[in-house]
Amino acid sequence: MRWIVEALWLAAGAIAYSTLGQEIALLGAVPILPLITIVRIAITSDELAGNLSGFGAGLLLDLFSLEWFGASMLVGSVVGYALGVARKHLVIGNLATRGVVLLVSAEVFAIGVVLIKSARGAPGPEPFITAFASGVYTALVGVAWWFCVDLARGIFGWRGLWDGAR
Repeated sequence: MRWIVEALWLAAGAIAYSTLGQEIALLGAVPILPLITIVRIAITSDELAGNLSGFGAGLLLDLFSLEWFGASMLVGSVVGYALGVARKHLVIGNLATRGVVLLVSAEVFAIGVVLIKSARGAPGPEPFITAFASGVYTALVGVAWWFCVDLARGIFGWRGLWDGAR
């Protein structure tokens, strides 16, 4: 049952990113919404779950933007796997730690995709600046979302977002 819910979150994030991305963009920076779920899955499950969620979300992102098909899958898989491996060394109960992990992951994802897509030639600094801004924007959105979910958990007594298999 958990995998179905996780797949729905990834799909919803990818669809929202692809359809609403330009409406929620700030100065060209768009939050990478599926990455928020990839990070949560990877640091509450294991390497395989992180890798599969990164691959699945990357596949959806690549299907929605047929430019350099495979770039998001590759970078998403690497980010998910790396977080799955590192999860035992992270203190995920702390919102600030989760924010830093998401920030670093978002930067690696955004800049990694730009590097792959710019393999044909030097694209100039603009895509890298936008990728950096998208990483920061993703971290801010993710931390705000996780804060709201943690708050709702405390108010309504829901099962914790971070109560995954450790």
